[in-house]
Amino acid sequence: MEKKMKNKIIVYSVMTVVTLLGIVATYFFRLNFSLMYADHVKLDIYIEKGCNIEDIKNIAQEVFGNQEIKYQKISDFNDEISINIKEVTDEQEEELKNKLIEKYELEETQNILTKTNIGKIRARDILKPYIIPIIIATLLIIGYTGIWYMKLGSIKIMFELFINILLIQGVYWSIITILELPIGIYTMPISILIYIITVVATSIKNQNSLENVLKQEVET
Repeated sequence: MEKKMKNKIIVYSVMTVVTLLGIVATYFFRLNFSLMYADHVKLDIYIEKGCNIEDIKNIAQEVFGNQEIKYQKISDFNDEISINIKEVTDEQEEELKNKLIEKYELEETQNILTKTNIGKIRARDILKPYIIPIIIATLLIIGYTGIWYMKLGSIKIMFELFINILLIQGVYWSIITILELPIGIYTMPISILIYIITVVATSIKNQNSLENVLKQEVET
């Protein structure tokens, strides 16, 4: 029992250190956002008679080379596609336009290409829609846990669940910050999945402990 407690303290200590390192790294270094969340350029392509996204990809690769590019279909009629890219020079914009004109044999060329500069999304703007729902869910889950596992000590069980959620989330976000992993559309869903796994795993552990306590009560 003593060895188990010692290992638990070591694990929590390591998680705390990693979380603190993540906080320090966030303060001193800029977060790494994926293309769609960072400053980038959006080029909206409109081909009235319709276009093939594979053709657009091939043309874009010829113009922009190995730059990261994200493509989005704007219309269900295959006549509008947007290209999202970090930087676009005037020469590249003109070259892309000329290649589109040549590929699709266009006569009306005024509206085929629209350029828009997109500003980066702030980290707090990504987190904001999730903060209140997660706080409410956490309070309800911790409260329910304290009532359900009262025999194990409500305060102890609620505190342990809170610390598990806090530190595991801290480690997750610290890893992202320290390793400079890109923050993108999957970052928050993964965080929520880890949150759910943490709650479920802690509940399973508490349920096993409760069953052991109830079994001992029956035996005595």
